Amino acid sequence: MVRRLLLAGFLPMALALPAAAQEPRIAEFSLTVEHRVVAVTLQVEDAFAPEVMERIRSGFPVTFTYEFALRSARRIRDRVWTRAKMTVTCKYDPVQVEYRLNFRKDGQLIETRYFHHWPEASQVMVRLDRLALFDIPQEARGRQIFVTAEVHLLSRSKWLVLPDDLKAPEVFSTIFPAHE
Repeated sequence: MVRRLLLAGFLPMALALPAAAQEPRIAEFSLTVEHRVVAVTLQVEDAFAPEVMERIRSGFPVTFTYEFALRSARRIRDRVWTRAKMTVTCKYDPVQVEYRLNFRKDGQLIETRYFHHWPEASQVMVRLDRLALFDIPQEARGRQIFVTAEVHLLSRSKWLVLPDDLKAPEVFSTIFPAHE
């Protein structure tokens, strides 16, 4: 009797677990610094999990949020000099068969692009190429600094109550000097 109760209790939870899929990850992450401006190149792989594709196909907007921080290492806790956020929102229009991508940097709309083919739109969503993120603050100049990046792909919940974002783990650049 106890076995049946346990089986009846755990079977629905086991069936609700998603199939093992590739976890999203940041495959390429590089920086360039010119005239005290930090620019990033970033590529995310395995970003389109089935639940992301389902939302896009249904016409709901899907937003990928790229979060960056300029830091310097300290013994106990890193010093954050500045932060930047880039969002890419995809909205599929099934009537016109087009994907609209809105690009926002720190909340300001910087570009809108339209695509009629999913492969092109998907590549643009997961790649940032030489995006100028921040000016190195005066206080950080002369210090050893680095940049962190994290990508949030989809907010979701487990078993209807536990928040669980689909995201790529945080990555760190190499440490470099912020010249005067």
